[in-house]
Amino acid sequence: LAALGGAYATTPFPPLYAPVDEHHPLQVEDPYGLSKEVDERIGSMFHRRTGMTVLAYRFHWIAQPDEYVARAIQVRERPERWAHDLWGYVDVRDAAYACRLGIESEGLGFEVFNVTAADSLSEVPTEELMRRYCPDVQQREPIEGTARAWSTEKARRLLGYTPRQSWRGE
Repeated sequence: LAALGGAYATTPFPPLYAPVDEHHPLQVEDPYGLSKEVDERIGSMFHRRTGMTVLAYRFHWIAQPDEYVARAIQVRERPERWAHDLWGYVDVRDAAYACRLGIESEGLGFEVFNVTAADSLSEVPTEELMRRYCPDVQQREPIEGTARAWSTEKARRLLGYTPRQSWRGE
């Protein structure tokens, strides 16, 4: 999620709290992250100016099945390396599904949506990983088992998005 600012930062940093929702402050410090923030502001401006529906998707790391299985192995070997993004991902098919739901929706105006998988890329419970590698990340609600540390509640509520793919089934 480059829009938050940590993805390509000189020194990657984790979010301030989890589960991370769309209200999380954007803390960009690199050109790519800045471009994402500007894209969202342009989308908001177009909606205000024209009434056009604009949906900004904050996709987690988008991966093909063969890619996320390989990343899950890397996460198992060095979980600290992926702490800055809280071990998240989204299957390319779920990313496309979220886009389709947005195209089929009506009357949303301008909205920002997190789009992630339902689970993390680790076999270790997410709360345990956070305690060990991200002790400063405020945990705002329980995270069950290996569930994601990102909220897609808004996408579920407004688009009907529920992730369908998982690296665990590959």
